[in-house]
Amino acid sequence: TVQKYLTELYFKTFIVLLGAIEAIPAERKIVLLDQTTVKVVDAICTLNDILDVGVYLVETVEKKRQPYPSMDAVYFISPEQGTQSSSSVVCRDFSEKIPMYKSVHLFFTNGKECYFSLKFQFKQFLS
Repeated sequence: TVQKYLTELYFKTFIVLLGAIEAIPAERKIVLLDQTTVKVVDAICTLNDILDVGVYLVETVEKKRQPYPSMDAVYFISPEQGTQSSSSVVCRDFSEKIPMYKSVHLFFTNGKECYFSLKFQFKQFLS
């Protein structure tokens, strides 16, 4: 049935998301979500589930945020989101001389599943 399929899909996404966050070796991480992924995450887990895997803070990419240059950022975003893509927000976060975060872990979703991930350590690119 459709309900069973959605339940299985959400469970798989839940395992992928929390497993990916937990696998990041940083002691404390910040998770950043866009409007699309907020809905996905709300459907599959609670804030406590996320905090239990070493997350210090969960924020949305659309709002102005405080920099945490000593922490890793985990972006869970949709590649295309509204008039300003979430990907461009990530680029903007690191366009300043001092980056917003120590390292970036990017997970892209199409709203149904997490299908691509990347990791950048921006300190490598600064001179």
